[in-house]
Amino acid sequence: MLLQVDNVVINTDQIQLIKIDDQANYVIIFFSDTHSRKVSFPNYDDLDRFLTKLGRKDHFA
Repeated sequence: MLLQVDNVVINTDQIQLIKIDDQANYVIIFFSDTHSRKVSFPNYDDLDRFLTKLGRKDHFA
């Protein structure tokens, strides 16, 4: 699936890892050990909407 965030198009099939910073409203998406992309969001709601679109689920231990 391709997702567009501002001027960035992300191929979700190539994502290996996503590091989330809820406090600063950005994610770092890792496509490989040497290729990553930081994507910022204007507010938490937009960040949450993006992560929900990717299928994020909250798990509590």
